[in-house]
Amino acid sequence: MEGYLAKKGRGQSVSFIRPWATRYFVLDGQLNELRYYEKDNKLKCKGKLNLAGARVFDSKDTDKKFCFEVHVQEDSGVLIISAPDEATKASWTNALSNISKSEVRESILAPGE
Repeated sequence: MEGYLAKKGRGQSVSFIRPWATRYFVLDGQLNELRYYEKDNKLKCKGKLNLAGARVFDSKDTDKKFCFEVHVQEDSGVLIISAPDEATKASWTNALSNISKSEVRESILAPGE
């Protein structure tokens, strides 16, 4: 799954408000990874998240609609994302939740551990 979404910046701007940036997101089920790029040509990867054990929640962010959060275990990070509409938000949150649950199931069922 891939497409344009807005993500809330992790830093602070001069006005002390975390800025939003439109990024091209790619959900890779094979690698259990969410990557985001500046553009859909995928030339410059701006960041990636390992989705092992990740959790997805509705966001209470008030300055944009259709927001959700991806909480990642590996660095206790939270990525806040805004979709353009409710249907897109539902598609992304379902896909992210399914990949995260699949990763947890595979680690529980892994032989020899």
